[in-house]
Amino acid sequence: MRLTSLNSYLFTILNNFGLLFEIWLTYLIVDFRVSNTSFNRWRSWLDCDRAKLQNALSEQAIRQIIELSEKVGRNHYKKMNCLRRSLTQKLLLEKRGVSSELKLGVRLENSNLAAHAWLVCGEICLNDTAENIKSYQVLDLGDMSLKPLLS
Repeated sequence: MRLTSLNSYLFTILNNFGLLFEIWLTYLIVDFRVSNTSFNRWRSWLDCDRAKLQNALSEQAIRQIIELSEKVGRNHYKKMNCLRRSLTQKLLLEKRGVSSELKLGVRLENSNLAAHAWLVCGEICLNDTAENIKSYQVLDLGDMSLKPLLS
C-alpha cells in the first residue's frame, strides 16, 4: 500500500471514528438478533414508515454511510451477508431520518433457490447494482403469508 493511500485510509478512520464504531456495533446487534432470535423479534426492522421519516441527509452523506458500512461489513469478526448489511444500513439511515426500504428477492440458480437483500431509497438502489438486482424476483414483504416461512 502506498504511503498516500495509507494516509488517506488513516484520515478516514480518524475522521469517522464515531460513525465507524456505531456501524461496527450495529452490525454486532443485527448479527446477534438475526442469528439467535426468531424472525418475529426483528421483523419490524423490515418495515418502512415513510410518514415518520424525511430524507434529512444529502446524497453524499447517505453514500458515505453506505460505503463505510460496506467496508466494516467485509472486515467484521465475520463477513456480513447481504441481509445483515442491508438491515444495518437501514437502521443507520433511519436513525438519521432517512427513509429507505429493504427489498428481498429470489431467483433460481442451477435448480437452487437463491435469495438476496438490498436497500432502496425511492427508486435508487443504495447498496447494490441495478444489473445485479434485476435478476431477482422481489418478494412482497407486506404479505403476511411470508411469516411462517421465515420464523
